[in-house]
Amino acid sequence: MKIKNILLLCACIFICAKAATHENSQSKKKEITITIWVHGSNITPDLILRNFFYHQKGMVNALQYRSPRYHARVIAEVLSEADPKKYQMENFYFYGWSGALCYDKREETARSLYLAILELKNIYSKKYPNTDLKIRIITHSHGGNVALNLCPAQKNDTPLIIDELIMLAAPVQLATKDLAQNSCFKKIYSFYSGTDLYQILDFQRVRKKRRTLKIYSERRFDEFDNVRQAKVKLNCWSLMHIEFLLKKFLRHLPLLTKELDALYDSLDDNAKKREKLLHIKSDRKGNAYIRTKVFRR
Repeated sequence: MKIKNILLLCACIFICAKAATHENSQSKKKEITITIWVHGSNITPDLILRNFFYHQKGMVNALQYRSPRYHARVIAEVLSEADPKKYQMENFYFYGWSGALCYDKREETARSLYLAILELKNIYSKKYPNTDLKIRIITHSHGGNVALNLCPAQKNDTPLIIDELIMLAAPVQLATKDLAQNSCFKKIYSFYSGTDLYQILDFQRVRKKRRTLKIYSERRFDEFDNVRQAKVKLNCWSLMHIEFLLKKFLRHLPLLTKELDALYDSLDDNAKKREKLLHIKSDRKGNAYIRTKVFRR
């Protein structure tokens, strides 16, 4: 009888342990982050650097850019090599649009992008059930204003949460800058250069209701709780607009976001309002570290 009772007890323990393991596995969903790159305005003739700026229209997976002659492929590969866990090629997408230097076109593109993201999430949900899907968007130049316009583009019955928005050299404009504090963006990183003229040269849309009209775009957002922003330098060099797209900068992007988080976490509320600098120091072997500086007002 004692042996039988012991065996029954062991069986009960085994069943309970298996049930607990199954429950834990169910509660811990697999996490997949989809990265979407949104390019900026296309202001160059088609024959100049055609493959560098080329993007297929709509939502396109990075693996579809089979040839390295397309810079889109290079962008995805550089980020994937820099942080393979964070940027996976199979989950990396590019959203191609007209690139027209026009506010209305950016609004229109945001509406199309919103629908494309919902469709992509639906595909992933069916392919990977019981998975926690997250969305990361990386933008260059006016691609940032396309992304910001995702907020007014949303429908109430199908809200969209952007877990991470990384903006590179985005022209900060009166028409869209307040959208950055919208709850649809969990966290925003904005990186800019102090000498990038293309970022600020675009004329802003005239808003008659505003008393003060700033003709040119700006470099910085107001200090919102979900926005983390900094000026960047690379080996004592202030980046030009196009250099935010090059390997020498993009390979450091994962480190930049990490260091910017650490910097903000170390500052008090008054210091967070000051301009910040992240200075990347790298050697030919690819080793890099970042010096941080908070400017006085």
